[in-house]
Amino acid sequence: MAPTTDAQQTGSAGASGHTSLFVRNWTRAEAWRFFEPHPGGGDPDYGDIANRLQFGVRREARRYEFLGALQYVQFGGLPTGAVGPGELGVGAAYYGHSGRTDSRQLYLRYLHLRLKELAPGLSVQVGRMGFTGGAEITSADPKIETVKRQRVTSRLLGEFEWSIYQRGYDGLRVDWDRRDWHVSAEAFSPTQGGFEEVAGRRMPSIHVFAASLTARPGGLAPGAETQLFAYRYNDRRGVAARPDNSGRPADRVDV
Repeated sequence: MAPTTDAQQTGSAGASGHTSLFVRNWTRAEAWRFFEPHPGGGDPDYGDIANRLQFGVRREARRYEFLGALQYVQFGGLPTGAVGPGELGVGAAYYGHSGRTDSRQLYLRYLHLRLKELAPGLSVQVGRMGFTGGAEITSADPKIETVKRQRVTSRLLGEFEWSIYQRGYDGLRVDWDRRDWHVSAEAFSPTQGGFEEVAGRRMPSIHVFAASLTARPGGLAPGAETQLFAYRYNDRRGVAARPDNSGRPADRVDV
């Protein structure tokens, strides 16, 4: 259950641009019955509640766009005994990262500037932004957008939208948009988030590079959107633990 409220207050508008303030709030209540552990393990049955509040300012003009937003997350009732072996459900994951039943954090969610029409169809975006792989453009076909949203987007790169803390990306994005096709290139480092309470902190040991060429419906085939893409993920963190909940030590870890 995740009720959402959304409120906006519009500021100045006119030929010079448009400024708006916004507030969004999500509330989620969860009840978990995770896989039963071995005898002597943790308790897989629990419930918790979480709230995510986002507020910020957006400025849109003919040659640029600016977005800045803070996000505050607050949990209640995270389980303390849902471990054994490993974390029994996502409530245990949130508690495991924070060590407290009321995990909470205020952090910077977005802060980026987008310069538009530097050349015909060319834009550059820099700062802290969201990114969803497979959704670089929006087609005019609602069926295609439904398939992308349910089956394609965020499969490899995304903002971990389902989690309460989510994550963002610090870096640079370049887009070149034409009538029949779209080129996008990105270079950034992700921020901590997901189940991590210390959200919003840049992860300098991880670098992600992405590039895509997307043909709009009708560009190559009628009624179909086609994309050629490439991602490079460079992770230089030192990892010394087995990445599962088996509880067994790792003879060798190489990610």
